[in-house]
Amino acid sequence: MHPKSKKRITVDSARNWNFLSHHGLVLFCIVEHPESSTADIARLTGLSSRSVLNIIVDLTEDNFVHRVRVGRKSKYLVELDRPMMHHLETANTLGTVLAKLNRAIQEA
Repeated sequence: MHPKSKKRITVDSARNWNFLSHHGLVLFCIVEHPESSTADIARLTGLSSRSVLNIIVDLTEDNFVHRVRVGRKSKYLVELDRPMMHHLETANTLGTVLAKLNRAIQEA
């Protein structure tokens, strides 16, 4: 599927908070579309390309995501075995959290 035809993650602008942080939105987008460019991720999340790039740097520095060059493009690999960072979440890995969220969505 071409990135331009992907469904955009929308945020209700009337609300003053979101369930997922910008880092969470970018990470979910990378999980769903690992070969997307920063511009594609920005378009899907509604964030600026600069913000997406900064978030990817954060996710890479903390070993949640690895960037692999494939020719002139990048592909992102997500470390599903990486423990979560917050002290209340360290018993869970990223993969466990994503699986729990997915299971909750399927049961809803």
